[in-house]
Amino acid sequence: MAPPPPGSSQSSGQSRSQGNRAYTSDIVAPVGARANAGGAAPFVLWASEPERRNSIEFADIAAVLQRRRWTILLTFLVVAGLSALYLLLTPPVYEARAYLQARVPEGENDLLAQALGPSQPRSLQTQVAIVQNPIIARDAINTYFPMDKRGDLHDYGFVVADSVPATDLIEIRAQARTAEDAENLANSVGAHYVKFSQNNNRQGTVGTRAYVQNQAIAAKAKLNKAQRALRDYKQRNGVFNLTREADALVEQSQRFEQSWRDARAQKAASIAQLAETRNVSREVPPAKIVPVEIRRRPEVESLKMELARLEAERIRLLQEFTPGSDRVIQINGQIEDLRTRLRNQAQTETASWRVEFSPVKQIAQQDVARLRGQIWALEAQGTAYKNSLRDTRQRLAALPERELRLSQLTLDVTALQSTYDQLNERLQALRISEHARVASAEVVFPAQDKSAKKIRPNIPRTIALALMAGLVLALGLAALIDQLDDRLHSDREATQTTHLPVLANIPYLDRAAGSSLYEPTAAPTLLLETFQLLATNIEFSAVDDAISVIAVASGLPSEGKSTSALNLAIAAALGGRRVILVDCDLRRPTQHRLCNLPNQVGLSNVLTGAHSLQEALQESDVNGLRILTGGPTPPNPIRLLKSRSAAQIIADLRTQADFIVLDTPPVLALADAQVVTALADATLLVISSRDTGRRDVTRALGLLAQSGT
Repeated sequence: MAPPPPGSSQSSGQSRSQGNRAYTSDIVAPVGARANAGGAAPFVLWASEPERRNSIEFADIAAVLQRRRWTILLTFLVVAGLSALYLLLTPPVYEARAYLQARVPEGENDLLAQALGPSQPRSLQTQVAIVQNPIIARDAINTYFPMDKRGDLHDYGFVVADSVPATDLIEIRAQARTAEDAENLANSVGAHYVKFSQNNNRQGTVGTRAYVQNQAIAAKAKLNKAQRALRDYKQRNGVFNLTREADALVEQSQRFEQSWRDARAQKAASIAQLAETRNVSREVPPAKIVPVEIRRRPEVESLKMELARLEAERIRLLQEFTPGSDRVIQINGQIEDLRTRLRNQAQTETASWRVEFSPVKQIAQQDVARLRGQIWALEAQGTAYKNSLRDTRQRLAALPERELRLSQLTLDVTALQSTYDQLNERLQALRISEHARVASAEVVFPAQDKSAKKIRPNIPRTIALALMAGLVLALGLAALIDQLDDRLHSDREATQTTHLPVLANIPYLDRAAGSSLYEPTAAPTLLLETFQLLATNIEFSAVDDAISVIAVASGLPSEGKSTSALNLAIAAALGGRRVILVDCDLRRPTQHRLCNLPNQVGLSNVLTGAHSLQEALQESDVNGLRILTGGPTPPNPIRLLKSRSAAQIIADLRTQADFIVLDTPPVLALADAQVVTALADATLLVISSRDTGRRDVTRALGLLAQSGT
């Protein structure tokens, strides 16, 4: 590829205003290589594929913003309008907050906490999960709100609960369409959860109370029967006292039997609680935690046997030592450790689970595991006391028959009396816990009147986001459209695409404003100055010899090629040179219309020999400018342009003018342009920034290069 001719200069007409008219740069014209001296073949310029920009300058960004200003403005207005529509159509959402304080049992010795058994208050996170369960919100709405508000709250009401860090408080955030509904919903959910936890805590004691009550009635009947039997035996046999040894054995036997009966009663109560808890677990809809596989652990049986052995050892030590002795305290610790291990074994009895989170179901499953471990511990304890009771009774069997019978009856009465007293005491505790208003939490900070805040739509944030999104989207869309736009918008883009200098930047003028210099009264002064500058730059582009014949070409029709050729010829003529403008577009001649000249005789007549060159040349209204119109359209224009007559005509014109301008057909439309440009010293390529793309310019340059231009 040959470089641009040295010494070439380029100038760009800036956008300016003259009078009341404003003009923008729309047509750029780079020049090709001139012919060698002596009429030799011209330099061949090859236009490569368009190069992409390696850097982005501020002027380029400003140019894109200027070109796409309406796209940017329209996109920004659309986003702003959609945001305003969103703010108008989105119903308001208010949020109110209430606070619950969770309750935790104070200790294992609390009678009421022990009586509650599996319904003791749960962990804070479990209560949070229960509070925000949709069932709580649904029941609260159905309970505390009138019918006309329930439908809207079911559809749009929303409740979220969370624990307050480092406290035992639960925060309830309720959302609704109005501030009043949000406040009432937050307070209603809190109140309903308190009521729900009360009922849940009581429910665990119902089955246990019924079972203990039945056992107490049965124990009372057995006690009455044993007391009558002892009284009748004493009256019949006249035996009222036992020996000291018998008394000791009877007392020991009574203690063991009482402990055994206590363990059995506690076991039975635990079994009843277990059954009740399982019923509660089964009634929770739907099942959320489902055991897939139950794995029986052999460690349970060994732990139960070891616990029974330690219980028996503890019974033996209590016969020799006080309960506060070191050995008794040590064995008590071992027993408690075994009970803990049994509870852990019960909790891990389930080998695998299918977890579908439901807090109520999880609570019930945890209670089942705890009660199962408690039952195992009571079985081991009962076994130990039963074995000790058997040994004591064997020793009593060696006493005289009358004393033995008396001791047995006395032992039965004492044991039954103790059992009845214990069952009656537990029954009273269960009744108290059943009727007590104990909940797992209480409302400490209800949502106050006018405390709800509007959270949606957030007008300041929406406006800010709309402004940012609209600006980013508008700029991005403008950049995308500009990237997809294949047209050449600036001198720099034209130079990068053609690898040729830009000689002039012609302002775009519509016909109403006067785009031709042939009518000086209508044409603006800026247009004349620009074409005079173009003529000067063409003259300075010559290296050795002056450019006397120049072809004005364009890739596509309607790019302003013919008007530019006429204006260039006028500007050169006004500069004092003899100029001839030749319309070489034999298919669609234009210059005769632009100059208001007849077209009966023109170039086609001279090429066919019908008329001489002097007969075809016409004088114009501009001093120093003559015009050779295209003439009538011949049958085969390209054959005429390729003929020797065409080259001879150009040679004759060189002797009659200082500067010759050839108006060629469009390069991409017809092959005529390649023939005409081969007759010129140089070619001026006109590019319209409104119509011509990079690919069209590249193709045009390639075709011109093939012709040796």
